[in-house]
Amino acid sequence: MGLESSDTPQKIIMTTSSEHQITIPLDTSTRERLRVAAECKGVKIDRYCLDAIQRELARDEADSREEEGQPFDFESLFAFRDELLGDRVFPGNSVDLIREAREERTKQLDEWR
Repeated sequence: MGLESSDTPQKIIMTTSSEHQITIPLDTSTRERLRVAAECKGVKIDRYCLDAIQRELARDEADSREEEGQPFDFESLFAFRDELLGDRVFPGNSVDLIREAREERTKQLDEWR
């Protein structure tokens, strides 16, 4: 089982702003998939690959923290909440809102029975 001519490995050479390089051997179909994906995002292939690598590294680091039993990253959660809501504060008590929603749901369920 040999390589077909269309499966001949190609290489992609990536550089970062600090000029570190990596070379990745790619088959033709993977290279084409990368080209199309990068084109759809409007970026060069090396930028697309670098972004994908950084996303995967972030996931691995998050998984590693969870495996090590490190506590949940509340700071990121609070930052997201602040970004989403800004200075807006919802009126009333959240406990009361939850209680009211449960009561309404219970009434609806009772009507269906």
